[in-house]
Parts: sequence; C-alpha cells; structure tokens
Amino acid sequence: MKYFSSVRFILILIVLAGILPNLVVVFSAGLERRNNETEHAKRTILRLAEYYAYEQIQEFNRIKTILITLSKTTEVQSLDEAACNELFKYYRSANPTYANFAMIGPDGFAISSALPFKKPKDLSNRKEIIDALKTKRFSIGEYAIGRVSKVQILPVAYPVYNKQGRILCILLASLRLGGYEELFEKAHLPQGSFVGLVDSKGKRLYRYPVVEKKHVGTAIPAQVWDKLIHLKQEGMFTALAGDGRHIIFAARRIQYSAEQEPFLNIFVGTPEKDVLQKADIATIKYVTWAGIAFFLSVTLAYLIGKFAIHNRVKGLVTVAQRLGAGDFSARTGQGEDSGTFGKLFNAFDKMAEQLEQNIVERERGRIAAEKAAILEQANVRLQELDEIKSNLVSSISHELRTPLTSIRGFAKLTGKDFERYFKVLANNPQLEEKGDRICHNLAIIESEGDRLTRLINDFLDINRIEAGKEVWNDASFNPLEIIGKAAEAVSGQFSTNPNLQLLVDLPQSAPEIFADPDKIQQVLINLLNNACKFTKEGTVTVSFKTEGENIVVSVADTGIGIHESELSVIFEKFHKSQSDGAMRSDVRGTGLGLALCKEIVLHYKGNISVESIKDEGSVFTFTLPIATKD
Repeated sequence: MKYFSSVRFILILIVLAGILPNLVVVFSAGLERRNNETEHAKRTILRLAEYYAYEQIQEFNRIKTILITLSKTTEVQSLDEAACNELFKYYRSANPTYANFAMIGPDGFAISSALPFKKPKDLSNRKEIIDALKTKRFSIGEYAIGRVSKVQILPVAYPVYNKQGRILCILLASLRLGGYEELFEKAHLPQGSFVGLVDSKGKRLYRYPVVEKKHVGTAIPAQVWDKLIHLKQEGMFTALAGDGRHIIFAARRIQYSAEQEPFLNIFVGTPEKDVLQKADIATIKYVTWAGIAFFLSVTLAYLIGKFAIHNRVKGLVTVAQRLGAGDFSARTGQGEDSGTFGKLFNAFDKMAEQLEQNIVERERGRIAAEKAAILEQANVRLQELDEIKSNLVSSISHELRTPLTSIRGFAKLTGKDFERYFKVLANNPQLEEKGDRICHNLAIIESEGDRLTRLINDFLDINRIEAGKEVWNDASFNPLEIIGKAAEAVSGQFSTNPNLQLLVDLPQSAPEIFADPDKIQQVLINLLNNACKFTKEGTVTVSFKTEGENIVVSVADTGIGIHESELSVIFEKFHKSQSDGAMRSDVRGTGLGLALCKEIVLHYKGNISVESIKDEGSVFTFTLPIATKD
C-alpha cells in the first residue's frame, strides 16, 4: 500500500489504465488480423484447389473424348499397326501434354504406339488395363514412369469392342505430369504455397514448385494423408509437414464416377507462419508504437507528478502538520492562485480559519449545552408542575361542583318559597318593591351559579382533552340524528324569543361518521347556543352537505356578527367577544365553548372555521371525515 500513497505512482497507474485498453485493442486487432489472413489464405488456396481439380477433370474428359474418337477410326477398327502408328504420332504431336498413345491387344501386348516399344511388353497387369476390361469403360491407372516415354505419367485406358461385343483392343494414353508448371505459374500462388498431386494410395505424383527432397513417387507424410483421406470431396485442414512446419491445406479429391474411388488428390498448401507473418508484422509495429507512447506518457506523468503536484501537496502537508500540532495560525499562503490547486489551498486556508473559529464555538457550545441541560431539567420540572396543576384543577373543580349545586338549589328554592309565602304578606308598595328586588337577586345568584357550573364543566373537558385523559366513546352513527337532537335540546331558548326562529335544512340521507356522538352533539349545542345569544331577531339555520370524503355542518345566524379583528382569535380559550355587551345578562358566555368545539373537531381530524360580517350575521362551519369500511 506504500506505493498507492505516492502521487507519482498513482499518475503512472492512470497512464497505464489509459494505455492498457489501447494495447488490448491492438492485440485484439492483431488476433482478428491473423484470423482474417488465415481465412483469406484458406479461401484462396481452396479456390485454387477447386480450380486445379476442375482443370484436371476437364483434361481427363478431353483425353477420354480423344480415345473414343480414335476407337471409331478405321485404323483402330482394322487393327492396322502401321496406320495406327502414324495416327498416334499425329495425335501425340498435336497434344504435347500427352506422353504417348498406344493400342494394346486383349492379351496385354502392344500392337501399335506413337513411341515404338523396343521389345514386346506384357501390360496386362497394369491397373488401367485391368479396370478397363473389368468395367468395360474408360479407366485411370496409377502413377508410373513411362516405359517408352521415360517421363512421369498417369496412364488411362479405353476398351474397344467389335460389333459382336467382343474385346477388340485397348487404347492407352499417358498424361504427362510434368506439364503443369505453366498452369501453376500463371496462378500466382501465395508466397510459400505449393501444389501437390497424390494418387489413391498417398503416393506423391507431382509437386510445384519442385523440391529435391520431395521425391516424386514417394509417400506424403502420414499425418497429412490421414487427414486427407477422411475428406468426402473437398475440405481444409492443418497438418505438420515433413519438415516440421505447420501447413494449411486445401484439398480436392477427384473421382471419375460415383462408383469409383478417388483416383487423384489435388491439394494446395501454404505455411501457416507465412500467412500470419504479415499480420504479426503489423501487430508488432503497433505494439512498438504503443510501447513508445507508454514510455513517454509515464515519463511525462512522473515529471508532472513531481513538480506540479507532489511538491505542492508536500507544502500542504507541512501546513496540515502545523495545524495538527496546535498552530492554528498556519496558512498555505497560496489561496490567491487560480486553478484547482488554488481552490484547494484557498479551501484549506478557510478550513484552518474555520477550525480556529470552531475552537471558540466549541467552548460556547459547551456552555450552551450546560445551559440546555439546565433548561431540560427545568422543562421536566415544569411538566411535572403542569401535571400537578391539571390534577389540582380537576380536584378543585370537582370540589367546587358540590357547593355550587347546593347554592343553585337553595337559591332557586328560596326564591320560590319567598314569592309563594312571604311576598303575598306584603301590604304596602314599599314591601312589595323590596320583595321583588330580593327575588331578582336570588335569580341572579341562580343564573351566575349556572354560568359558573358551565365554566367548570367546559374547563374540565378541555383540561382532560389536552392532558390526553378524555374518554372517547367512538361509534358509527348518522349525523342527521345528532343534528336533530341538538336542535331539540336548544329549542327551549328559541321559544322565549318570538322574534327568533330556528331553521333546520337537512337532506333525506347522509353517510355515517365514526366519532363520539355526545361530543359532536356538544359541538352543535355550543354553536347553536352562541347563535341564539347573539341574535335578537331573525333566524338561526342549521345546514348539512357532503364534500368529497367529508361531511360539512354549518350554523348560520342573522345576529350582530363578529368584528374582523376577532376572527383569528375567536377559538382561543377564555376569549370574550366584544359583542358580549349586546347579549342578555343572564346568558353571558364562559369563553371556553368555542375552544372546546375546536379541540373536539381537531381530535377527529376535522376543521372548524367562521365567516362573519359585522351587524349582518355569522356562519360557523365544521367538517368531519366520513366513516370508511375499515
């Protein structure tokens, strides 16, 4: 890992990472070039092998035609030796690719020849003679040295029959194997390539160009012959030649008829090394240039790493070490430079400056953390005190209810008894007036007791909700029923004012909601009571509708309205409207009714709002979600 900490070494690796893909491409291209050269050579020599095979077949067809033509001449049909000699000499001179023409009797001895036999020869054991007599057709023999022509030949034979179908003679022709040089020279074989002819037994009949070590008439290498004889007709293969070279062969096996075995094999070979040499030279050239480019790039990377990066980074490290030792005044002094390093040094100097500031801020933070811990403890203490307050308020409120109930009850009872038993005894106007004043005072005591009871009840409800101790008896119910019950509960207040009318505008049906029915009824009663208190004449209207996934309930009145400045605080606890002076003194509010409505509606993820115009009326609206199947 030591080397990976060096900038120069990393730059060299970067250069190497950039060069390596190019080397891979060069080598890949070299391999592809080798494959292409090999395929091109294979296609070339295969076409040559096919062409030579075609030419050879055409040559045999030509000599067959000549022999058939000769068989029909009068000279041959009459077995005229002298005339046939002249005739064969003529054909030999006209066809220099043939070494000799001869006529052989059924006993195998020569009757006539373009080149005279020095002494009678028995040719009955020759393959072409045997096959011609056996098949009664044109036959091809085996490689031989002509007994008369003394040259390399491939003999052919054609049997001649008389009209009775009896063998008359056998015409013999010798194809000169040394006559292919001109054909192969015109073909312009690839460099290092050669052409060979092999008979059906693997004996070398011909090779171009001629190599002294490759004696005609000897067997070709066994590895080559084993692969050649497994070809059906033509094909490609690579084999090890006798001189140890790898040769790419394209071979074509020639058979004159489907019934006969291939009598001749023509192959074109080219050394694999020569084929690949051109591709390898190009690859070596490209690799050499890539190596030179790599060397120059590494040298340049090393110099750049040393003078442009390493030395400057070393200076930065020195400043960092000073900072680590506690010298927070250390700076690079190069933050003014432009470029990447200038930005780096500038950022480093700012970091050092920030670090120095952080030391101060950290001390401040420590002090702040200590203060926060003290505040946290105080907050916990305040929560405990708030809990004590809630419990105390709840306890005191419950304790106040008992004497208030007694005060209200006795005030009401005293008023009734006074009016029934003592007021009737008054026999002068002064006593009657004083009795009326006493009854009025008792009524005030009863009314204020009722208001104080409502205040305690509302305060306890809000306190339980805020403390999370309220019991919610939720159930699915039809909101229209609750609206009807709330309207019925406040109908008594409306009956005392003949100028005020309560209207209920409800649809035939409504979706159910999931909530505490008593709590929702309490919201409606509070809103209706407020509307009644602030409306001397006109109407109070309760309406219902659905919007999307919510129900919408509105309570509208034609009362004195609410001042615009109060709309934002109307739902706060203990808020008293500026319009309280317009209410009857016996129905003044507690300042908790609307706050309680808001807490209940928000608990069910609803919303409550108000719209009002001074001296025209107000509309209070709340929404609640419709109950789902879940």
